[in-house]
Amino acid sequence: MAVAAALMPGCQVLPEATMPGELLAALGEARDVVLSGHAVHALDAGGSLRLGPPESGLWLTADDLARLPVRSRGIAVLAACSSGQPSMAVPQESVGLPTALMGMGFSAVVASLWPVRDSVAFVTLARFLQVRAQDPSLREEEALRQTRRWLRTATTGDLEAWVDGLASEVRFETRPVEHLRQSWRDYPDLMHPVPYADPRDWAAFFCVGTSAQGSAER
Repeated sequence: MAVAAALMPGCQVLPEATMPGELLAALGEARDVVLSGHAVHALDAGGSLRLGPPESGLWLTADDLARLPVRSRGIAVLAACSSGQPSMAVPQESVGLPTALMGMGFSAVVASLWPVRDSVAFVTLARFLQVRAQDPSLREEEALRQTRRWLRTATTGDLEAWVDGLASEVRFETRPVEHLRQSWRDYPDLMHPVPYADPRDWAAFFCVGTSAQGSAER
């Protein structure tokens, strides 16, 4: 969340604990947004974002988003597992959180296709936002492509150097970052220390559309 606020000034950063009424009101006004939490997939509804603990029973669905106003918007980032999976209720159509967000007017949506580890989600999305901020002419899909290429070849040393550099731009809480560093140091393959080489890690996130930031010709 701190990364999004620092690298995407003016975006709405909506954490998991946001209540449904507040969330929908903020989404209705947002141009750029980062939604964080836990998502699940159901064949009849596609990906849904859980708001709060499991016992709360609070969810954000495509149906909720369909009720919000349509206007020109920028990018929506879904920092949640399986948030990009569509519903299978209508075989000829793709219905889920990304399509609902684009229906609201978001020009680009970044989401995940399957469950991912917290460290994968953090590194992928932080690196993506960093690449995007460093070169505003990049289209979203190109910024994510560069991120995925880097992620599948980055060694533990590369990742350590990267997070050190990121920490100079963004103020982090110490404990989560140290947990992240430890996960890289504990990576078992010392001969090939590339923690995210598995496609289940580097290929988890995808992008649909292109926001106004990347729409200018280069």
